[in-house]
Amino acid sequence: MIYILYIVISFQLIYLLLRNRIDFFLIFYASFLLYHAHIINGVIWSPPYIIDVNIESIVILLVISLIFQIFVLINDYYYRKIPDVDYDIKTEGDNYRISLILLSISYIVSIYALYKAGWVIDGDKADFVRKSNLKYMFFMHFPAAMALIYGIASKRKVIILLALIPLLFYLLIGFRATIVLTLIGVVGVFYHGEKILTKKIFILAVMLVSIFVFFVLYKISYIGYQTDPSNFNLISHLSTMAEGDRRFESIRELLMFYMFAAEWGQISTNLVLTSQQDMSNYHTFYDSFFGSITLLNTILDIDPVNRRFSNAIELYANPGHSYGVGGTIWGEMFQAGGYAGVAIMTILVLSVIMYLNLKWKNRKNKVVFFMIYQAFLVFLVHKSDFTLVMGNLKNVLFLLLVSYIIIFLIKGKVVYSVYKPTVDK
Repeated sequence: MIYILYIVISFQLIYLLLRNRIDFFLIFYASFLLYHAHIINGVIWSPPYIIDVNIESIVILLVISLIFQIFVLINDYYYRKIPDVDYDIKTEGDNYRISLILLSISYIVSIYALYKAGWVIDGDKADFVRKSNLKYMFFMHFPAAMALIYGIASKRKVIILLALIPLLFYLLIGFRATIVLTLIGVVGVFYHGEKILTKKIFILAVMLVSIFVFFVLYKISYIGYQTDPSNFNLISHLSTMAEGDRRFESIRELLMFYMFAAEWGQISTNLVLTSQQDMSNYHTFYDSFFGSITLLNTILDIDPVNRRFSNAIELYANPGHSYGVGGTIWGEMFQAGGYAGVAIMTILVLSVIMYLNLKWKNRKNKVVFFMIYQAFLVFLVHKSDFTLVMGNLKNVLFLLLVSYIIIFLIKGKVVYSVYKPTVDK
């Protein structure tokens, strides 16, 4: 079966290269390969464990790949018929005001958190969260991320600079996911429609690899650097870490783990371990689905811990790691409905991706604030669970609702973006 998967993936890679276009489908597939590279390789290396790949996980990837190819073909058929329209600030309606409101939310909450927690930039994220006493941390970073992508699309440099400040502050606390998510969104909207095989994209690829290496080294060295920044030495720190961890015999093995196994290998592990056992005693999709509906989760008294499939993975499908192991939306759907469950979720995810991918070509004004969710779906969905998929969508909808209400209270009306077609490029 794995040879069939090899053939399908190979043909898809050839197709995407001949297609020679950057869009959100390309990013989704690149992420799909990265997060499941260990399964495709046939064995998972997640020190100190070596895990054999099961047939179920291979079939799951095959199902996703085949459905993906169908959607790419449908997308490409319609893509050629749609005119390419730039973002137009003259017809954007209240989008600029929305971006200012989003930035205000991020700044107010960030300043409040800093006031409550103090300058807790010492590598202890949990300590900052505890001292800030914020129930919803996404107010610090998520609005700024939405505003930054808007700033890139509308070419408003002030918005870009203002949005970067709370995002960088959030990074200094020790959180990286939102920065990565925003970067994916920026790349997707800025380079949308560009040809792959160009010098410009080669430079982009080098930059992205460099950023990835930076984040890996940042993650490894963060606590050590914050503890004693004046005497910090990266090589000595890596050497000390390698010597103190029996899993590694050298700095090279340590770096190989953090670059290729800690993230990608763990998600492959999650899919394999959740697809080879029955986890219905530990988690039900009922809890995930209804627990993701605001207010209904309270009425049904669904425990927030039980509705997260990632929690079930950490407790019951963890080979023995002591750190957070993330999730797997495809493993959760397999538990919920077998291969049919995986197929249904794949269709739903790719339908949203295709809709926003096509809309971004000629109706950027209308969907610009949803592109942060598009970035999530094309890059982080593989390591997420259903609760997180719905949670990110609710974040976008809630923030837009709040923005529209504020605008209506101030102006007495809301002006939506107006679609104004232009001549094809």
